[in-house]
Parts: sequence; structure tokens; C-alpha cells
Amino acid sequence: MLTDAIIAALAPYAIEPAQSQVASFATLLERQMHASGDRSSLQIRDRVDILRFIKEAQDAGDVDEALWRAFLAAHFGRPSADTPNEIKSAGRFLCAFGERPTWTWTYVSAQGSAFINQLFAHEADLRTLRFGNHRKFRSQKPGAIAKVVMSFVQVVRDHGGSPSATFTPEEGGTSQKGFDQLYHRFLEVNDFGRLGCFDLLCLLREMRLLNIQPGSCYLEGSTGPLKGARKLCGKRSPRKLNAIMDDLAARLGIPYAVMEDALCLWQKKPRKRPEELPRDVTYPSFIPIQDIRRTVKPG
Repeated sequence: MLTDAIIAALAPYAIEPAQSQVASFATLLERQMHASGDRSSLQIRDRVDILRFIKEAQDAGDVDEALWRAFLAAHFGRPSADTPNEIKSAGRFLCAFGERPTWTWTYVSAQGSAFINQLFAHEADLRTLRFGNHRKFRSQKPGAIAKVVMSFVQVVRDHGGSPSATFTPEEGGTSQKGFDQLYHRFLEVNDFGRLGCFDLLCLLREMRLLNIQPGSCYLEGSTGPLKGARKLCGKRSPRKLNAIMDDLAARLGIPYAVMEDALCLWQKKPRKRPEELPRDVTYPSFIPIQDIRRTVKPG
């Protein structure tokens, strides 16, 4: 029983939460384990969904462009998007609010000044963009977006000169070491932060653009997951809580990304059930992404 396993794993740390509390967390953890096999978050939901444009670049063999588009997806919170506007925002941005990709990697990396001028010309359009839940406090202002984008361009220049090179971990490492190398590399991007890096790398893994996987919950610097860890383990330093949760995930055989997500969800107040939502709420149809061959290999 998962509840008993969690209690046993926490006992060496002198952590003795109430069984009812552990049972509550165990129930959510099991649900997230089942949900982790559901790729619905990677289904194309709109004609300007950034996931469609990522796949187009993959199919064309343009790895640099696919990685650039994945970065935009992470910045605008596509992995945590719920509403139609959140789902479309990264794609609308890539298309410069037109029909086809315009602010491509080739253009933005070579024409930075012109790109920034265009951002200010589209200031009203930028205000219509909506960020996914994990990025909901990001700015729509052209200057703020320019700083994020151009800092990404600078990181690429500093680490190989192309997205393909920048996203390639050092040779000889494991998939977990590769994730860790890239995680710390992209912390250099302005206003991207811990969650932006984590979501970007997990998106690339799920879309089979990179053969990497997290080797930690990366709780340090987080908000919700740390609150969940404190709820379970009591008041301890972020580093200690991260070590405990990493150990718990390893002992239970649960992926670190699933543990991190479960901790974040567990500390939140319960949301309304679907039957409690207004009757006029509609959901977009799904267009599944087909299986994608891995196009970038570490080392």
C-alpha cells in the first residue's frame, strides 16, 4: 500500500505525519502516476497551437527551429495551458499575430533590433496574449518579452552558437546528468526561472526532441512544490526537503517530475468539479500528435 510505503520511507528522517494526511497525498500521487501516461497535454488543439508548429519544424528536419519554438512554448506556458487563449498564445506570437511563423529563429537571432521594434509595434496585440498556469505572472509588455527572448539568444551564442548545440548535453553523461546540465544552463535566461527550465526540458523530453529526464524534483526555488513538501514533512530547509523528496521518489520508484507535480497540486485548495462549472463551458476538439522520432541525441 502506497500510504504505508510513504510512512516507512519518511521514518528515517524522524518525520511522522498523520496517516490520514499521508493517505490523502498517496491518493493524489497514484492519480498523477496514471495521468503521467496520458499525453493529452501534447495534443494539438488549434491551428495556431505552438505544438503544431514544433511538429512542422521536426518533420522538416529543422531542429534549431523546433527547439526555438519549444522555448516559446515554455515561456508562454503551453505545457500548463488550460484555456483556448492560453493554448494559442505562443503560436500567435511565433506568427507575429498573422497566419504563418514569422518570428522564427533565423529571423530573431539575426535581426534582433528589427524584432524588438516590431514587438513595440504590436504592443496592443501582445496585451491579448495569455500565459499558462505555470507562467501566469509573466509580463505582456514588449520590453519585458524582448529581454526574455534576447537573453535566450545570448545563451545560445554563449553555448555553441545554435539551439542544437546549446541543447546538447556534454558527452558521456546519463540522461539525468544531461537534464541537470541543461537545467542550470537555461537558468541564465532572463525571467525564465526554475519552473520555466523544468517545463521546457520536460516538454522536449515528452516530444522526443531530447533524450533526457530529471534526476531530482528540483524543489529549491519553487513555490507550490515546496509548500507541498513542508505540508508532508514539516518545516525544513529547501535543500533538505529536496533531498527527502528525491529519496522518497527513488524509494517508491516514482518519476521525479510526477513527484514534483503531485506536491504542487496537493498543497492547493480543491478546484471545482467539472459538474460544478457553468453549462456553457466548451472544450476544444483534440488533434493527436503522431509519434515523433528523436531528432537530437545527447553526446
